[in-house]
Amino acid sequence: CTFCHGEHGEGGHGGGPSLAEMRAVNTVLQVVSEGGKDMPAFGTGTLTGQQIRDVAAYVSERLAHE
Repeated sequence: CTFCHGEHGEGGHGGGPSLAEMRAVNTVLQVVSEGGKDMPAFGTGTLTGQQIRDVAAYVSERLAHE
């Protein structure tokens, strides 16, 4: 995640957008699982379902509120 979204989700690295507005956990789950624009899908065996849920929770509960 950090390669494109930055260490703190601020974006601008490798073309990744800021994650500051990603408050909807269901949206984050879908994007991480299925990918979007230049982001690859991580639900194709790269990450487990639990790992995807953990990433979505971290983004929507922590990064979006900093």
